[in-house]
Amino acid sequence: MKSQIIKSILLIVLVLGLQSHSYIASTIKSVKVTAMFDGFNEEGYNFSYETDDDYVTITFDKVKEDLVKKFDLKGDTYVGEKFEVTYSVSTTEDDDEIYTLESLKLIEE
Repeated sequence: MKSQIIKSILLIVLVLGLQSHSYIASTIKSVKVTAMFDGFNEEGYNFSYETDDDYVTITFDKVKEDLVKKFDLKGDTYVGEKFEVTYSVSTTEDDDEIYTLESLKLIEE
């Protein structure tokens, strides 16, 4: 009897945990653009690019660890350089968007 109660409690905890996880990052989309690196500040890593109608600046809250090791994005080395940027956007339960830099490829001109 005790083991059935414990199994039931564990199942309930698992189901509730999965449900709350789905609310944390409810929407994820992946985007690829060619953008210029504008530098790093207290808000994050900044990249910008132009569309037909607009000038867009994206500040990345998160950066994959391998990119931090490969590119010195906190220094000035790559400021002004063009990159092929792949990033994801997820939405939290509070409708906050989190931009994560997924990959970078330096464009040699």
